[in-house]
Parts: sequence; C-alpha cells; structure tokens
Amino acid sequence: MTARTLHIHDNPAFTVTNPAPTEPDDAQRLERLRRLTDFLALDPRNARLLRDCAHEALRAQRFDTAIGAVRRLQLLDEERAADRLVLLAALRGAGRAAEAEAELDAASVRWPGEAGIALERAQRWCEAGDAERALQALAVFDPLEHAGPRAGAVCALRVRLLHHLDRLDEAAAAAESFTARHGVDEEVEANLLAVLVDASRLEEALPRALGLVARSESAGQSFPYAAAEPLALAALHEGRIESARAWTDRALAQRDDDGRMWLIRGLVHLLEGATAEAVTALARSVAALPRHAGTRVALGWAELMRGARGRAREAFTEAMRLSPDFAEAHGSLAVVEALDRRSEAARAAIRRAEGLQPGNAAAGLAAALLEDRCTEAEVARLARLVVLRSRRRSGSPGGR
Repeated sequence: MTARTLHIHDNPAFTVTNPAPTEPDDAQRLERLRRLTDFLALDPRNARLLRDCAHEALRAQRFDTAIGAVRRLQLLDEERAADRLVLLAALRGAGRAAEAEAELDAASVRWPGEAGIALERAQRWCEAGDAERALQALAVFDPLEHAGPRAGAVCALRVRLLHHLDRLDEAAAAAESFTARHGVDEEVEANLLAVLVDASRLEEALPRALGLVARSESAGQSFPYAAAEPLALAALHEGRIESARAWTDRALAQRDDDGRMWLIRGLVHLLEGATAEAVTALARSVAALPRHAGTRVALGWAELMRGARGRAREAFTEAMRLSPDFAEAHGSLAVVEALDRRSEAARAAIRRAEGLQPGNAAAGLAAALLEDRCTEAEVARLARLVVLRSRRRSGSPGGR
C-alpha cells in the first residue's frame, strides 16, 4: 500500500500525505507480531503489549488485529491519543470509513488540543476540498507552543492551506514564526519556498532553497523537490536558460504532475524559441491546474507565438471565465483582436484591461498593434514577459 495523497479541489500541487503501512511481505514484522500475540495470550490485560501489538499490526496491514488491540485498550481505559490514531488508520484500511469518522469525532472531544487528532481532522477537510474548515481544525493546536515533528507537521499543513487560500503573508508569517521559535523544520521550509515564490519574494526563497539542497546533500538524502522551483525561476530571471532547464528536468524526473513546474518549463521553451514544445508543456500545466487562469494565459501566448490565433483566443477567453478580474487575460485577448483587425472588440478589451490594471502591458501592445506601431519582436518579448507573470494570475497557482 502506498502513501495516500489528498487533493484540494483540482490542484495536485497542493497535497497532504499520510503515513501508510509498509508492504505486508515483511517476514520479520509478521514474526514480531506473532510473538506479541503469543505474549498477549499469557497477559491479555498488559496495556504496553496491546499498544505494541496494535502499532505492529497496523504496519503489517493486519487491520482487524490492530482494531481488536485498540478496542481492548479502550475497555481497559488505557487508550491514548496515539492509539486512537492507529485505530483510525486501521478502520480506514479495513474499509470501515464511517466508524473511523465517528471515532475521530469522539477523539476531538476527548483530546481537543492533541496535534495528531487535529491533523486527522484537517486532513479529512482537505479530502472534502474545504481549506477553511481544515484551518479551523488545526486552530486547536498551536505549533509555536510545542516542539517535535507533530508541531512541524501542523505548521507545514497550515502554511499549505493558507497558501492555497492565497493568504500569502499569513502563510509566510506562520512558517517564519515557527522557524524563529523552533529552528528549521524541513517540511515547513519546503512549503515556505512556494509561498515566497508566489509572493514575489524570490530573493528570500533562493538562499532558503540552496540551504535545503545543502542540508539534504550533507544528510545523504535525495534532492528536495521543493527547491527546484525557486532555483529554476532564479535562473530564468538571470537569463541562465540551460540552468533553468536542468532544474526543471530534475524536478519533473521526480514528479511529472506538477502544473507549477510545467508552467516554468513552458517558459524555458519559449525563451529558447521552441514554441511547439512550449505549447506541449503549458498544456500539461493547464491539465494539472485547470482552475488557474494564469496557466491559460500562458498557453494562449504560446499558441499565439506559433500562429494559432484561434487557440490563443480560446485560452484567453477561458482565463477570463475563470478569473473575470484578471487584467492580463483581457489585455491578452485585446492583442488577438488587434491582430485579427477587430478594432472595436480590441478597444473594448483594452478598456477592460486598463480598468483593472492601469498601464497593462498587453493592453498597451494591443493599442500599438491597432496603430501599426509594433513589431513581431515586441510581440515575442511581451509573450515571454506575460508567461512569467502569469504564474500568479492575480492569485497563486497554489501550494504544494
């Protein structure tokens, strides 16, 4: 059984991963479980043995055995919050989801400030796609007042949820406060990187990303995926296209369903002049982030650069539907209208873009096209600029 990934809405970049039981074909683990059950036959009221048996049975995916051990702890009035978490996982593993939910509700009353229970409740709301309720579930546990991995996990999830809700300042403050109190937690730090990138604080994200890589290398761990995005973007901003490509290669080799990384890869291709490859990459981004207007605008400009105006128009129109107040979508559509010599439609789109964002670059380009004072080189230059800015929509692509 693999770790279970939870999605908020349709954004696979925003994930919460639960520890999952290891593979059941572990002879040593099964032998240990057999010995524990033998000992329990001799001493059935031994809470420590029951607890060990429950945890070992869960790891071995012997869900009924784990459930039975925790039930006996409950009868002996020896159950702890950690035991309830084992029971929840075992019930779900056994396909008894309704019982698990009832046990979780009861646990929230009995252990209202326990980090593991708060995480469980938050993760259930994540599964339901309700980030606000997930945040409320976490509010009962203050990670600043506690140390340890549970506190880090609570803070990391809080940062992801705030990021998903586009409350970037709050997300960054939560992570930075935790680090100031407890020191660097790698999960918190990884989630902070995406927040800083979307808050246009790349200069702060870059040294943190480099630090994350250095610590992983010194510990003999694999490359930290979260570092790839700020490193690739920094390379793009500095004009180091090959370096940006290398970082995206490294990231996509680990995970090929991240719309944020495909968006960056699309920009790499555009800067290389490979418009067909850019369209392919940006289409992957749209597929992964179907509700993010910025990816549609980026795709539209890539289509425009290869001469597919109809497809560009479709992408810009869909971006406006997803985000009616996104000036870049209106300005981009104005460019298509101007190129198609639809003057009135172009001017209307220019007015909408300027009303939302005075000085909008795409709207300015459209006006220049209408007056025949724009070159193809200027269109190409703006395309690259818009694609880079379109990462943000007027909100973020969402936390990882």
